[in-house]
Amino acid sequence: MADHYETLGIDRTASGDEIKSAYRRIVLNHHPDKSGSAESKRIFLAATDAYTVLNDPNARREYNQLLAKQDERKREEIAFIEQAAARADAREEIIVQRSKSDLADLQNRLSVAFARGQTAMAERLAIELLQSSIRQPMAHAVLGDIARARGDLNEAAKRYAYAAQFEPGNPVYQRRYEELLNGSMMVSGRSGEFLGTFAPSRKALAGGATMAIVIAISTIFVRTDSVQLVWTILYFAAAASLGIGMSCGRWIERSESVLKSATGSFGVAALLMGVSVLNVWAGALVYALIAFFQEVRIVVLHLILPGLLVLALLFGLAGAINGSFSFGVGTFVLTAPGGLGFLIGWLLGDALRSSANE
Repeated sequence: MADHYETLGIDRTASGDEIKSAYRRIVLNHHPDKSGSAESKRIFLAATDAYTVLNDPNARREYNQLLAKQDERKREEIAFIEQAAARADAREEIIVQRSKSDLADLQNRLSVAFARGQTAMAERLAIELLQSSIRQPMAHAVLGDIARARGDLNEAAKRYAYAAQFEPGNPVYQRRYEELLNGSMMVSGRSGEFLGTFAPSRKALAGGATMAIVIAISTIFVRTDSVQLVWTILYFAAAASLGIGMSCGRWIERSESVLKSATGSFGVAALLMGVSVLNVWAGALVYALIAFFQEVRIVVLHLILPGLLVLALLFGLAGAINGSFSFGVGTFVLTAPGGLGFLIGWLLGDALRSSANE
């Protein structure tokens, strides 16, 4: 979350007049009419955003609460890392050390189990590895991914902090830690807590969902000899609209963070999205089975799969109404492009989010 006070170059106790004065100085130097450089544009837009929030008493009060919460989390994470390092030094002297070959074997088994989606086994191996030596960044990263999938963002942030501390040269660990710290994942499946501003999220999600529903309902009026092809294209477009809306609205994380694990391999979510590309209902069934047997509860898929299933039902209903297909055919057979459409929309939404932050 951007620090609006830092953007305007003022203290957090600044008065309304000081806020206006600081914003006016930036406008005089960086307004598009004054300077056409990309950097000036970035500074002007950031300052405008900051002024919009801080000049509104209610918005400023809510923003200050979020800022205080973020500061508290940062202090807790720093203290956590420092304590962890101190404990690690003490524990290394008293725990029974495994040989390097034993540790390498555990790491290999952990990597294989996690890549195969054997979450329960991977969790046990990671804990066993950390009992031998707490300075194991991969083990912390795996536990972080598992906690994140379960919606336990606090535990995930701590684990990524550990991983980044013990392997500072790995950009993946640091990036995942910062994503959680800065509230890039808006929704926590466990508590339903919003970690950022909710209004833009709601608008983007509503826009994508509305577009998807409109496309689905429009299939009622499809009258063509190539009904199956037209329905396939429309279902693809509807799923893509939903993916863009959910990504831009930050209801789901960036695709890279979900589909690839912190170890660099494709995780269970990637497997499930791959199955959903073939058939959404099959993807939902496989997810239910994995969730039951492997104790995996991936928060993002809790949001994605119901949306795609609702679209499938709408298309089936549309087919039954216009007589092009039976409800069963429209619901089950033509759901194949749904996962692919959503995935592409997800990627496009990520690209839009990145360009908006530049």
